[in-house]
Amino acid sequence: MSYNATTRTATLNPTVTLAGRTKYTAVLSAGIRDAAGNPLVGTSWSFTTGP
Repeated sequence: MSYNATTRTATLNPTVTLAGRTKYTAVLSAGIRDAAGNPLVGTSWSFTTGP
């Protein structure tokens, strides 16, 4: 994962090629902190790759 502080954008960069037509789930676990040291709530989201 990379983060651009200027645009406040986090980008998930898989280290392997994702299979087509497959559902994946990304998970941000509890314990992540913002720049001020405040804990962020864990979350997850799913996406499906194209053909």
